Amino acid sequence: MTYIKIIGESNSAVLDELKKLLPLYTEDNPAPADAVVGAHLIDFSDPRNRNKELPGDGRPVILMNTEMTASIPGCVATIPSKCSVLHFFDDYSVWQVLDVPVKEKSEQQNMAVTQSDNSICQHMGEVSKGYERPICPPSPAELAVLIEANIDTVKRIEISMAVEALREGYQDDFPTDLPEKQYKFQYVRNEWSDSIAGTAQRPVIAQLVELALIASFNPKCKYLRVRSLGAGFHPGAMLKNDNYDRGYFQSDLWTFLHCMDTRIVTYQTSPQNVSGATTYTTGSSFSVGVDISQSPSFQPSYTISTSETIVIRDFDVINQSAGTRSEWRMRMGAIGDSIWNLFEESFLRKPKVKPLPALATQNAQPHCEAVYRAEGAFSDEVPLTLGWRVDHYHLNVDGDFMAATKHYHHVWRYVGYFESNPWKINFALVSA
Repeated sequence: MTYIKIIGESNSAVLDELKKLLPLYTEDNPAPADAVVGAHLIDFSDPRNRNKELPGDGRPVILMNTEMTASIPGCVATIPSKCSVLHFFDDYSVWQVLDVPVKEKSEQQNMAVTQSDNSICQHMGEVSKGYERPICPPSPAELAVLIEANIDTVKRIEISMAVEALREGYQDDFPTDLPEKQYKFQYVRNEWSDSIAGTAQRPVIAQLVELALIASFNPKCKYLRVRSLGAGFHPGAMLKNDNYDRGYFQSDLWTFLHCMDTRIVTYQTSPQNVSGATTYTTGSSFSVGVDISQSPSFQPSYTISTSETIVIRDFDVINQSAGTRSEWRMRMGAIGDSIWNLFEESFLRKPKVKPLPALATQNAQPHCEAVYRAEGAFSDEVPLTLGWRVDHYHLNVDGDFMAATKHYHHVWRYVGYFESNPWKINFALVSA
C-alpha cells in the first residue's frame, strides 16, 4: 500500500477530499509496517510547520499554503501557492503549481460597413468594456484530484523527461562542472486551461521556468538566470475558422519578469527585437570563477552560456525591458497598429476575415531569458515577479455586401505572479 505521510498538523479541507482517494497517515497515527510512503505533505498555515526541514528521501512533497512562510530550505524559489507538489531529481527540483493565479479581462467593438455603387462607408462603434475578474482557483475536491495525479510515478517520469528534453534542446554549457556549493537549479511548472468567454473552446498555457542560481569567485558576484520555456500557448480547438468568422485565436503573447530589489541589476535579456523574420535566437553568456585554492581539481574560470533558435514565422518579438523589469511581447505581424487590419475589404463584396498564421491557431513557444547579478556576499531573499499575458480574439462579419457589420471580441488573461504575490528567491543557497 502507498500512502501520504502528513508532517506536523493540518486542518485543510483539501485533506478531507484527499483521504477519499489515498490513505493518509501522520506521525501520531503511523502507517502499517508494510506500507510505502508515496509522498509527504506539509501545511505551512500552521506556524509550527514553518521551521521544519523537508524530507530528504527523494519522494514528492505536497506543499500547502506556501504564501504563509519564508523561503523553504533548499529551494531557489518559494512560490506563493495554496497547493503545489515539489519533485526532487539528481541535480534539480521541479515545483509543480496546482493553482496558478489567473485574471481575465474583455472588450468588444463593431464597425458598420455600407456600400453603394461608387463608395464604401464605415462607422466605428464604441468600445464596450466587458468584465475584469480573477478566475476561481480549484476547489478542495479538484485540488485533491490534481494532487493524486501529480504524485503518480508516471507523472514524475513525464516531468523529468520534459525537463531533460528542454535541457538537451539548448546548446548549453551547464554549470554542473562547478563545485556543488556554487550552483543550484530549480524548475517551476505552470499549467492552466479553462474555457474562454463561456464557450467550449479551452486555451492551454503550459510554461516551464528554469531558475539557475550561480555564485562566482572571480568576478565576485552571484547570478540568477531565469528562462521561460515549456510547451507554450495553445488557443485550443477554435470555434470557427472560415472567411467570415474566425476565433478565438491568439494574437499577442507576453512574458513579464521583474526582480524587485534595487540591489540586483539586470545583466542580460534575450531575445532582442525581431521583425519580419522566420526565427529568432535567445541565449546568454557570462563567466564564473572558482577558488582553486579551495577546489584545486577545478578550473579557475568557466563560461556559462545558452543558445536556442525558435520558429517565429508571421509574429514579431518586441523586447520592452527596462531596469530590473524584463518584458517581451510576441505579436502577430499582420495586425500592425489595429486589429481591424485583419479584415479584408473588396468593393461590392462582403468583408472577410483574413486567413490566420499557424502560430495564431496552433502551439506557440516564446522562449525568453534574463540574467540578474548581485554582489558576491549578497545572501538575502529577493522578490521576483513572473507572469504571462495571452490575448485572444474572435472576429466575424454579418450582413451582406450592401450593409455588413464587422465585430471583434477581445479577451486577455494574465497568468502568474505579479507585485501582490511574488516568488521569493533565496540568494543564500550558493556561495563561492
